Amino acid sequence: CTIDRQHRNIRLKDPDLLKQLRVKRRVSGKIEPMTCKRHQEPDSIRRHGTVIRHHCPNQDLFILIAFSSVQTMAAVGLYAQFNELLLTAGRPEKQGPFCALCHNWNRIIIEVIKMQMADGDQVKRGEIDQATISSDILDSWLADDTTKDMVSMERPETGKSYFYIFNFLPYRHEFSNWTVTGVDAQYEPDNWAKAINSTNFRRAFLYAINPSVTLAVTAPEGYDNYKLHTITPPSFCANSKGVDYTECGGLANLSDFFDEAKAKEYRDAAVEELTAAGVTFPIKIQYPYNPAVVDWDKQCQVFKQQVEAVLNDGFDFISIIITQGPSDNFLNAVRRVGAYQLMSYYWGADYSDPETEVYPFYQEAGDRGTCYSFLRTGVEDGIVTGETADLVMQYMSMVENAKTITEDLDARYEAFADAEAFLIENALVIPLGMPVPPYIATRLNLWEGQYAPTGLSTNRLKGVHILDHYVSMDEYNANRDAR
Repeated sequence: CTIDRQHRNIRLKDPDLLKQLRVKRRVSGKIEPMTCKRHQEPDSIRRHGTVIRHHCPNQDLFILIAFSSVQTMAAVGLYAQFNELLLTAGRPEKQGPFCALCHNWNRIIIEVIKMQMADGDQVKRGEIDQATISSDILDSWLADDTTKDMVSMERPETGKSYFYIFNFLPYRHEFSNWTVTGVDAQYEPDNWAKAINSTNFRRAFLYAINPSVTLAVTAPEGYDNYKLHTITPPSFCANSKGVDYTECGGLANLSDFFDEAKAKEYRDAAVEELTAAGVTFPIKIQYPYNPAVVDWDKQCQVFKQQVEAVLNDGFDFISIIITQGPSDNFLNAVRRVGAYQLMSYYWGADYSDPETEVYPFYQEAGDRGTCYSFLRTGVEDGIVTGETADLVMQYMSMVENAKTITEDLDARYEAFADAEAFLIENALVIPLGMPVPPYIATRLNLWEGQYAPTGLSTNRLKGVHILDHYVSMDEYNANRDAR
């Protein structure tokens, strides 16, 4: 199944599936909550949102596609048209049809589910072949002899990394193809604009943040294995001598940043600098999360506690205000319109070259880019000034220079590595870590699936067997080692 983003269609490449999913007519649809009492995991099903039903009368087959964001719906041609969902005709004649559930707000993952249908309008009860085990119930599952061998993990995503971004465009801005609304007045955007111009202020966060605390929420064991001090994850690519990209150029000089003493030194310098600039304390910092993402709210809570404990020690420096964004259309409602001041987010590489890692930060002149930090726009609008404006434009120049190096691989990698190190050292972005594979209960041998370090190959389930039992952690490790 692929998405044609230009024409907003789903294209199914499997000819057998195409035969099964002949769309006969448009009918009125409705948003329905999905519930499942099996395994005490209603939230993992209920939060998925809008349901589209495809019925294949010959096989009593339903395919339920659930979206938790309008953004994803737009990608498949269903943007904001809740009353005109694309449905097939017919209703099931029998109970117990075979169903597949596709969900996730930024991609489509297929899970296989067998469900009993009370009638054509609601799911009564089912048997789930895969479900996420959130951190608040993980301990009880591992301690229970009846469930501990049902727990394993998702396959790791090796081409993705998480980091903290500051909003350098807290005011309204009209691009030719997009509108940024900026930070709400209650979070004092004028005060923020002054603070974000201070390198001392940003570096106070660079050294105050302990990534282990956040990562431990979803990785109770081995969380330090997921920490990063770069944006590009290790083993992403290597130069002609086999040197990992993260050991090239300026990146080779970076290591873990967390250092409470240094954080307080930069904080004290920022207080003096910002007081002279008319900043009022504590500085309000809006820090949003998506409630549809498992454990993101818990990560925000521990982040706030940990960072404020460091930076507010002896002085009321900051006030991190956690806000809940919408579970639907989160990106368009929050990050892309600049409705935040600090945020944790991620980027996934599209191809195996370091140029792909600059997209969240690099902007061409006048362009909106990928709507992450709006670094260049902040300079162009006169919000980012002085030393910070110079740093931003120097980074843009470093990227532009690196992009022109196309014949010498080693020189290209070193130039991009220098640009990334420059971005981090000046706290224009703060590394966090690699994705922690979520704990799950699954009947799928996920290690049978396709793999590529970039792109979406690992999301494909072609060739993956549905087992007659749930995969234990021992079996998960054995399946991984057998590849």
